[in-house]
This record gives sequence, structure tokens and C-alpha cells, in this order.
Amino acid sequence: MKFVVNKHGFRTISFSQNYPNPCNDITAIDFNLPAGFNKPLILILYDIQGQIMDNLLITEYSTGKNRLLYNTSQLSPGLYYYKFDYTSLNDFKTMTVIK
Repeated sequence: MKFVVNKHGFRTISFSQNYPNPCNDITAIDFNLPAGFNKPLILILYDIQGQIMDNLLITEYSTGKNRLLYNTSQLSPGLYYYKFDYTSLNDFKTMTVIK
């Protein structure tokens, strides 16, 4: 992973594809945060039809590399999309849940 530089030249968050993918119960999402990042960080999970399935407020994180362990046991098998809501950037990743 590396930091992404936006059009204003500021370093911002970047995140990786979840693994394992496909996942069964628990999946990991790694993300990097630049120094001084102190905004609310929300993971939003969408189903294939674009409906929000989960909003996860992340309040404990640090500068640099972080790992979020996400429990998928409450989800039905299928394809999902997720992103971190921290800017207007729409950078989605896909997650496949199997049982």
C-alpha cells in the first residue's frame, strides 16, 4: 500500500483489498493514514443493489498502517462493495462472502 496524493497535494488515506476474499466469517482490511489525520473514519458496506448494509465508525486508529478485522457472519452469501467515507473520493473495493 502507499499513500495517495490528491489534487491538492495532500497525502490521504489508502486501503487494500480485503483478505481473504472470498471470506467466510472474518476478513481483514488494511489501511494507511497520514500523520495528523484526525477525522472520523467510516467503513460503508453496500450490497449488489447499492443498499447500505453496514456503517462502521472507526474511532481507534493510528498514523501509518492499520488493520480492521470485519465480521461477515451476519451477511448473506454474495457480492458486496465497500469504501471508507473520508472524502468525496469514491474508491470502492469488492468483497465476496461465502458460507
